Amino acid sequence: MTTILMDTQTVGDGPTSRRLMGAALGQSWYDESDRRYTGRHWWGTVADDDIPDPLTGAAAAQMSAELGLPGFDDGRKGTDIVVVAADLGTTWADEAGDERTREAAGEFVASSMLWHLWPKMLMHEGRRPMTLTVTVDGVHIPVPAPESTRDLRPFADALNRLRSGCGNQFTRATRPRTVGSFAYELVPARDVQQPDPLVAAAKPFAQPMRHVARMRMAELVVDYLECTPHPDPLFGYAGVFKASREADHYFAGAEPPTHDDWVEKGLTGTARGVVWGARRSITKQIQEIVTPRPIAGGAGTAGLGEIARRLSGLIPGGVLAQPTAGQGNGSEAAPDQQRSSPGSTSHGSTDESAGGGSPGRRPGSAPRIIGAPQLEVHEERPYLVARVAIPSSPYLRTIEVRTHIVVDGGGLETETSPSGRTPTVLRWRNIANGAVVQGRALVVPAGADSEWWVYTEALPDAVVRMGVTVVREPA
Repeated sequence: MTTILMDTQTVGDGPTSRRLMGAALGQSWYDESDRRYTGRHWWGTVADDDIPDPLTGAAAAQMSAELGLPGFDDGRKGTDIVVVAADLGTTWADEAGDERTREAAGEFVASSMLWHLWPKMLMHEGRRPMTLTVTVDGVHIPVPAPESTRDLRPFADALNRLRSGCGNQFTRATRPRTVGSFAYELVPARDVQQPDPLVAAAKPFAQPMRHVARMRMAELVVDYLECTPHPDPLFGYAGVFKASREADHYFAGAEPPTHDDWVEKGLTGTARGVVWGARRSITKQIQEIVTPRPIAGGAGTAGLGEIARRLSGLIPGGVLAQPTAGQGNGSEAAPDQQRSSPGSTSHGSTDESAGGGSPGRRPGSAPRIIGAPQLEVHEERPYLVARVAIPSSPYLRTIEVRTHIVVDGGGLETETSPSGRTPTVLRWRNIANGAVVQGRALVVPAGADSEWWVYTEALPDAVVRMGVTVVREPA
């Protein structure tokens, strides 16, 4: 039997600001009348409804002291969770490994906190809502910031996209009309570095990454939904689904006491429609990402992606149409970028400056791509990066970068890429001052000329053409 004591001190001075309760999870069993018991136990004060409630106020403080718990006499706020007669387990899930030391158990706790509480550790509205600390016998075990770890960074990026309103919403014809939103990030499938032992200690899934972190409005990870592997073995993906405010209580009702799943069995009516529909929407969206679709124009216009994938190993860096010495394009990698050498990457790029803007524009006045876009690796993730020069103008303008898939013969694909969609323009970054603008559109005020790095999603099995154009300016 596993038993814990939970001692909480919240902000405020009310009678329920201090709470203490015990809980245990044992084996389920049946009594003589074939009535099933779950094996869950609670200790507290039994209310009139015959359900144990926490001890509160002075009674909770007194019991905490009698049990020898740390308490909150020093003015701290928070929750202490004490494991009674803790079984530290083994270093392997199949119990074939060595017994965990106290230090290894502390690292496992830190890793578990990281994998399930990382949304609370991200900067949001100017602060980090939660700070996590772990100590073992007075020795501090550092818990890394999620955005600094290779495994959690793509999940953090996907959640930040949701927070900024860039995710795909899942909707219904009836209430609740908005169920939640979804975003994902493409990631390399192969580990190019040794994994961080602390992050790996409680990692809830194995490579390749093909998982969606599901969470409610509170932004605590419920689970990592395993989805279809990416068809290109070089790539995986990390996604985040977050329930909407109006649908949140349906997901709460689908959670077991362990809060580690959304159980559809037993749900009926709207609740089943919301929870089952959300999972179905996630898997459908993933299928659209990873399943190749027919290319417009029939079998005779198959994309160059497969040829690019097979031949890219013969090209230094794996990038098609890179500028050669003497082109004089003046383009260099961004200071925080690292040139990719993946050997068999399946991305290509051609320099395609669409010019754009009004007809009759004088030469040199249109924004343009300098040189050929490059396949770069930033924080171990692949991007197509282009350098865009925007000339000075007395007018405010909206500039967009547009992407197309190149098909056999050099034409542009009219529908989607071989992986099911066109590459997404992720962000602009000003070369001079580092300012970042999310999305494919950049609003440029009147003034001097400027240069920007443009980051575009790198799709597998696709040759990408990029163009820059003015989509809105005064007549």
